[in-house]
Amino acid sequence: MFRLLIVDDEPGIVDGLYQLFRQNENFELDIYKAYSGEEALSYLKNTRIDIVLTDICMPGLDGMKLLDEISSHWPSCKVIFLTGYDEFEYAYKAIKTDVGYVLKTEEDEVIFEAVIKAIKKIEEETKLQDIAKRADKQFKQAVPMLRREFLTGLLQGDRICEEQLAVTFEELEISMDPNQPVFMVVAKIGSWNYKNTYSEKMQKFYIMQNIFDNYMNSMVSSISVSLEDSMLVWFIQPNSQAPGNGSGNDNWFKAVKTFVKGNIELIQNSIKNILHVCTNFAIADEPVRWEDAYEKFCILKTLINSSVIKNQQMLIIDESVEEFNTRQKVGSCSENRILIDRQLGRLRTLLENGMEDEFHTALDKIMKDMEHYSPGSLMGIEFYHTLSSMFVSYINRTSLDSYILSDKNVHVLMGLTSEKTLEEIAGFFKKLSELIFQSKKMKEDDGIISITERIHKYINQNIGKDISMAKLSEIVHFNPSYLSRFYKQATGRTLSDYINEVKIKTAKELLSDSTLKINEIGERIGFESPSYFSFFFKKQVGMTPQEFRDSLSSL
Repeated sequence: MFRLLIVDDEPGIVDGLYQLFRQNENFELDIYKAYSGEEALSYLKNTRIDIVLTDICMPGLDGMKLLDEISSHWPSCKVIFLTGYDEFEYAYKAIKTDVGYVLKTEEDEVIFEAVIKAIKKIEEETKLQDIAKRADKQFKQAVPMLRREFLTGLLQGDRICEEQLAVTFEELEISMDPNQPVFMVVAKIGSWNYKNTYSEKMQKFYIMQNIFDNYMNSMVSSISVSLEDSMLVWFIQPNSQAPGNGSGNDNWFKAVKTFVKGNIELIQNSIKNILHVCTNFAIADEPVRWEDAYEKFCILKTLINSSVIKNQQMLIIDESVEEFNTRQKVGSCSENRILIDRQLGRLRTLLENGMEDEFHTALDKIMKDMEHYSPGSLMGIEFYHTLSSMFVSYINRTSLDSYILSDKNVHVLMGLTSEKTLEEIAGFFKKLSELIFQSKKMKEDDGIISITERIHKYINQNIGKDISMAKLSEIVHFNPSYLSRFYKQATGRTLSDYINEVKIKTAKELLSDSTLKINEIGERIGFESPSYFSFFFKKQVGMTPQEFRDSLSSL
């Protein structure tokens, strides 16, 4: 939404143009009016103005001086001079300075066209193509950071379809094959100095990555990501020099794994000699699809964390030769937790985004998957309290407690114990989620009513002032363009319609119950020009203010 400031020392012209633009539905403008150059300057000092439609010959700060002020405050602002026939010299100057001008005797359409031209010029000067080029350049500069975020997301369970994977690899310049499985290695620093700054930690991570690449690049292609908990994760695929590459996954994996495992000792020693830190490594037992990297990472992370004993460092843990019972227990626990954690994460996302139908479908699925666990088991208790915590956190953060707690059944439902059946627990969560979505809708409806009431209150209390969209948007903390659409969607009419309605209502009350003169009543509702007030009133009511007052006295 662009902002238009109308400036003239003749109130009738200002008020007339103000209403002219407000009533034209082809313009989406936030319109201000000023009756002197000084008043216009006060707007310019406090509010961004995009277009100024101004008289030239005004007492005090005239149009030419105002032009200089506009240029210093808002260089991109477009100025259109309103000129008379005897002001050709000024109009000529306007042409020389690339400022538009319109004769005061021109038709309304000519004024509209001048403003449209100014708007188009502003839009052209935004240079969208240049902005797009700069954004592309900035994106390329940000690729390393975006690549790290992407890989971190994979390790945190973010889902991405196969079609998106190939596009993402190309965009983030990941020189690996998205259609081939990947071999994973996890390293954990065992003696990290937690006094190191973030930059120092990142520098050590980069050195570790370079050491790894130095030993591995002869046979494999790899990409790595550092995690905040002192871990590094490598994603590895064979390069063209790897034995067995192109002759089947089993062949290349065995060769790559042997090569990687054989070099880990050298890598650990180099890291210790250069950085003076010890590292523990966990090596995957099989390659996985990129989409399944999260599951494999959870298993490797569990192995490396459960195998580290105080003062026992420089470990090389091979998942495939870990004791069967320990590995089976870790794998089973991890797979179950991965499934539940992923579904809980999806539930949180759906709840935050207000996707009610999808949320209930996902809730039904996770409750079905929990049928393998009794409510009193450790897994069942953890699941119940995790899900409860998610709901309670959402209720508190969105201030829905006053809506939720008004339901008498909530207190009963919140008293669940391990003696309840899974079916009863599922019923509780379903009812609670339905109540949350209902309460959220009630709060949104209340919010809409509250916002419109605040807007109406301000307009009624300030009807004699210049009520701008910018000022109203500040009151309700909305973007001015969005506020206009929001109000029309919420009430079925425009803000201009409501402002005009209040002006007419107030004028009628003053004409009926006061001895104020017509021009004084006009001033009370924001009209500096008595003639334009009469024109406006007659257009809305069908008679002039005086005719309306006379009609009341004849009753």
